[in-house]
Amino acid sequence: MGIRSPSNSPIVLRLVRLEARQRGLTIFSSRIPGRSPGTQLSRFALAYQRAVGQGARTRLIGRERGYHGVGFGGLSVGEIVNNRRMFLELPGCAHLRHTHDLVRNSFSKGLPLYCAELADDLERLVPLHGAETIAAVIIEPVTGSAGVLLPPKGYLERLRAICDRHGILLVFDEVITGFGRLEAPFAAIISAFRPISSRQPRVLQMEPFPWERCL
Repeated sequence: MGIRSPSNSPIVLRLVRLEARQRGLTIFSSRIPGRSPGTQLSRFALAYQRAVGQGARTRLIGRERGYHGVGFGGLSVGEIVNNRRMFLELPGCAHLRHTHDLVRNSFSKGLPLYCAELADDLERLVPLHGAETIAAVIIEPVTGSAGVLLPPKGYLERLRAICDRHGILLVFDEVITGFGRLEAPFAAIISAFRPISSRQPRVLQMEPFPWERCL
């Protein structure tokens, strides 16, 4: 599936160094035509859980208004309604509520001040499905296709804490936010967006390039 590059190649090392606080595993894979970001992210998350002996964790949780491509994995964790109407989704997926509140967050400067509490929606899904069945929460740190919606202040940190408490991976789809679009190499390393602890992998998809990387 593509050409394998040495792990010490200049481009690989440079990308890893961009993650100032990066710790743990780095995986690169070739970009397969027709495979969407959501499909790749789902594959990485499920493979990781199986590799660490948590193969029963097969459920994926996305978020309303999210977009992760139009493959079956992306459609399943995404929530663009017109896309989902046309295709069946993969079984075992659920969705968090979106954070867009135009009334309370109108004319916000910087991160919106309200709706961080919507991260607690994950606590509704955990007892419903069982934490032991949930592999990952897959979201865009900044929602792109549904309107460039910034996360409320404290939302990502709150979601991170809930995922840690239940052993769930928190996965960022950084197609929109990666490579300096937020005045930092990636959203995951901006202090306000510090979502992923040292014991979690970081999964990133770089759409303009013919490969993906998992940190």
